[in-house]
Amino acid sequence: MPADSKQAQWGPMFYKCGKAWGRPLDIFDTIKADITAAGFTNVQEQLYKIPIGPWPKHPLYKEAGKWNLDQLLTGLEGYALMLLTKFGEPTPWSTEEVQAFLEGMREEMMDRTRHTYIYTRRVFAQKPLKE
Repeated sequence: MPADSKQAQWGPMFYKCGKAWGRPLDIFDTIKADITAAGFTNVQEQLYKIPIGPWPKHPLYKEAGKWNLDQLLTGLEGYALMLLTKFGEPTPWSTEEVQAFLEGMREEMMDRTRHTYIYTRRVFAQKPLKE
């Protein structure tokens, strides 16, 4: 994605707002270390690329992309309004500013010429056995 795209801007803004809120939202990056630090053993992780939208030709990825787009469009406004109107930079955003930003994000996500995706991670482990 171009650096000036709304989608490219969202991730860094999301993390900054979480930090300002005092609730880091970078669990994607820290979950394996957190699970290991909690004492779980045999910690393993798998990284997946999931398309945003139904642009892939492969039926499985096309279906995953449809569902991913739907969940992003459904939850985006709630996340953005809460985070940006309270913790947006350089000052909290107005509701109108958030809505204008989201309109641009929706347009980008619905644009089938943009073949975008997100990463997701699955981490699993074993609970330590009692000695």
